[in-house]
Amino acid sequence: MIAVCAVLVIALCLGVYFIFFAGGSGEVSARQLRFSASDMYCTTDSSIYFIQDAQLTCIDYADNEKWRTELLAANMKVTASSTLVAAYDNTKVQMFTYNGEPLSSKEFYGTVSQVRCGKTLTAVLNTDYENSNRVIVLDSTGKEVTRYEFSGKYILDFGFYTDDSLYIYTLDSGSVVPVSRVMTYSD
Repeated sequence: MIAVCAVLVIALCLGVYFIFFAGGSGEVSARQLRFSASDMYCTTDSSIYFIQDAQLTCIDYADNEKWRTELLAANMKVTASSTLVAAYDNTKVQMFTYNGEPLSSKEFYGTVSQVRCGKTLTAVLNTDYENSNRVIVLDSTGKEVTRYEFSGKYILDFGFYTDDSLYIYTLDSGSVVPVSRVMTYSD
């Protein structure tokens, strides 16, 4: 019993030493990036994408520019996966490869609220002028693959959980008890 306690005390002391004292000065240096928190940006495992002055720029985590391209409008937002990048505003979506090659652009009837990228598909949350919500799934050429209509329901969240498997989280408040659902769709 004493041997077990001695081993635990030694392990604890070594853990405290390595956490607080081994590993250098403990200082972390901050690096100034070329965009600010007020700019539209998103990150993936290997890249940072940001928009300034109607240009979409991709940099690595060492702040080296990988590519830059012109956008259709100045006030666009950006989202990305490991293989696709999408810039969007209230009415249109532009899609690019992770290397910056243009794939397609598409205009929508109604309002584009959010966009999510999968491996080869892009999902667009679209609300028409009658407040009907839908998630429209596009392939890399901008062609509509499918659409999911949610009339009378709120779409709380959606996205891709593996490659091109889509989930949609909805809330239906039209009955006595509000009902939330998570629906999944695979190709």
